[in-house]
Amino acid sequence: MGQAKSADKEVSIRGIAGPFSVLAQNFAPGTSAADVENAFTRVGGQILKCVVLKSEPFVLVEAVFASREGGALAINKFDGVMVWDFSPFFFNLEIFSSKH
Repeated sequence: MGQAKSADKEVSIRGIAGPFSVLAQNFAPGTSAADVENAFTRVGGQILKCVVLKSEPFVLVEAVFASREGGALAINKFDGVMVWDFSPFFFNLEIFSSKH
């Protein structure tokens, strides 16, 4: 057997456990942190904190998930999704993550 390359032996485990911060924007004006938390919890599980960071001209929310996996599930489900908010407008959500 040959010797494994050093790159094959390197693994990063930093940030796996959480918490995991997800920033989501382009929600309709008037969307609350509770609205976002309710939707995201159904997909990603426990949220430790959810806060509106910006409300004009669109809503920007930070949701802190208990686990990286939960945050990733929310990103996969909602990123780029067109949302109808009972008005004639659709909002294309943009979601990205940053380790909290």
